[in-house]
Amino acid sequence: MTGATGSGPGRSVALTLAREGAQVVVNYRTCDESAYAIVEHIERDHGQAIATAADVFAADGFRHLVEAAFEHFGRVHICIVGSGGGWHPEPIDQLAPEAALEDPDGD
Repeated sequence: MTGATGSGPGRSVALTLAREGAQVVVNYRTCDESAYAIVEHIERDHGQAIATAADVFAADGFRHLVEAAFEHFGRVHICIVGSGGGWHPEPIDQLAPEAALEDPDGD
């Protein structure tokens, strides 16, 4: 699960899936403290979760994320990639896929 380390819908989805019995891999790129806090929250509620660092915008990073899931849980049933793409209010037919890779802060 990417996008779960913030305070938005990704976090909510990760917590909801865990509450419903899913084993959750919380991915982070830079927010390790937030990722581990979410894992701890899930475990306190008797769920199963791990945190792992991976840059899912790179093939090797995504591969690492999937391998971590298999290593710890033996399978992947659901893969949710919600990795902080910026808001682009353009009409759908004018959206460029590469726009999701843009950093709105210019970092």
